[in-house]
Amino acid sequence: MRKQQIQRLQQLPLAVKRQEEAQILAQFLASPLYQQAHEIGVTASSPLEFSTVALIEAAWQDQKVIYLPKTLPDTHGMHFYRYQQGDQLVRSAFGIMEPMAAPTLQNDQPDLLIVPGLAYSRDHWRVGFGGGYYDRFLQNYLGQTVVLALSPMVFTTATWPVSQHDQPFDQLITVESEAN
Repeated sequence: MRKQQIQRLQQLPLAVKRQEEAQILAQFLASPLYQQAHEIGVTASSPLEFSTVALIEAAWQDQKVIYLPKTLPDTHGMHFYRYQQGDQLVRSAFGIMEPMAAPTLQNDQPDLLIVPGLAYSRDHWRVGFGGGYYDRFLQNYLGQTVVLALSPMVFTTATWPVSQHDQPFDQLITVESEAN
């Protein structure tokens, strides 16, 4: 499933991707979830995903506090650390940009968490990148979760196996298109 989904995402024309990102971002910024959140956990996105660059910049302009995850491969855990303009990021073993750990800036319970992935179902299941980091994190997360999904990422129902360790998300924001 992951390999097929990556191929689907790579086939999305850049102009279509940018148009969908703009529509999804506008919906997200207008949503009560965003409006009511003060602290937001989000990843520094990979090129395949919904780009989080404009989202992070908009949140800073709106005086929101941004937290980025740092993975802990030894324990398969993850913590969120404050990310401010000008902070240096380092590339993880997974190729994702992460903050340098600063225990005083850690917050594992931001108001809102934007959950990354490769595929999402309208019945609130996702396919992640295969490490299980987010599913383990979400077991103890108390806030709201949202996914921002490009159209090739959205399925009516989970067409992949959902295990007992998988954690559902709360809300899906996507363009108004027919689910795949």
